[in-house]
Amino acid sequence: MLLPDETVVILGSGQIGRALYDECSQKESAGCTMLGHEEADVTDLETLRERLAELKPTLIFHTAAFTKVNECERNPGLAFAVN
Repeated sequence: MLLPDETVVILGSGQIGRALYDECSQKESAGCTMLGHEEADVTDLETLRERLAELKPTLIFHTAAFTKVNECERNPGLAFAVN
């Protein structure tokens, strides 16, 4: 349940992020923004902070995830940074 003046940012546009966004955007009183990796790179903390400062969210859902198993095994540093 969202409060009337809640401003929500969802980081990640995968299955969970989309489901949260669909639910959140149905609440007319809540502002909801979903940021996929094109709009917000969760591994670039400074840029992410700047983007979030613009949006001024009261609630952030971090649903971004690196889920390609073979790629995660080839690049564990990136997998750790994202997940």
